[in-house]
Amino acid sequence: MVFSDRTYSVLLLSASEVFNRAVLPLLPSSRFYPVTLVTDLRAAKDCAPCDLVIVNAPLPGGDSLSYCSGLSEASDSAILLLVPRDQLEHAEDRMLPYGVMTLGKPLSSGLLTQSLRALCSMRERLRSREQKQQTVEQTIEEIKLINRAKWLLITCLNMTEDEAHRYISKLAMQQKRQKREIAESIIRTYSQ
Repeated sequence: MVFSDRTYSVLLLSASEVFNRAVLPLLPSSRFYPVTLVTDLRAAKDCAPCDLVIVNAPLPGGDSLSYCSGLSEASDSAILLLVPRDQLEHAEDRMLPYGVMTLGKPLSSGLLTQSLRALCSMRERLRSREQKQQTVEQTIEEIKLINRAKWLLITCLNMTEDEAHRYISKLAMQQKRQKREIAESIIRTYSQ
């Protein structure tokens, strides 16, 4: 594997000791840390969100497919669902809309290793989207803040919207501060 500074937290859901003994060596701590092993779905619901989730179905405590679909909707974890081969087609059909990778068992360690790489890649893509979404949300919050400050200038100092906008921009340039900081200052001054 190519050297990477990134490590991935892993939630391994499996009631099979044989499977766990085979999989844990494929998750070196230099790449996957921490690895949390849980043996039933009830306990899994109390676990903190992880980068990667590997579900070895079936599991006691609930429906593994419902758990995976719910987790996919509620988190940005990359999820791998392993099901008996005779259930693979049904599981794939159900999991496809949720972006859950599904494989049939038994499977080779080589295929599992490739799947882990694909999960890491999927997680990086999700992480990139998270960052873009945060940037958009911060921009929207800043626009709301500036608009609130402009409204206060309009109502308290009888400025027009254009004058309020220019006033905030001019102060930001003169004071070498961001418009957000100027808006916060205006809000503190005129909101009392």
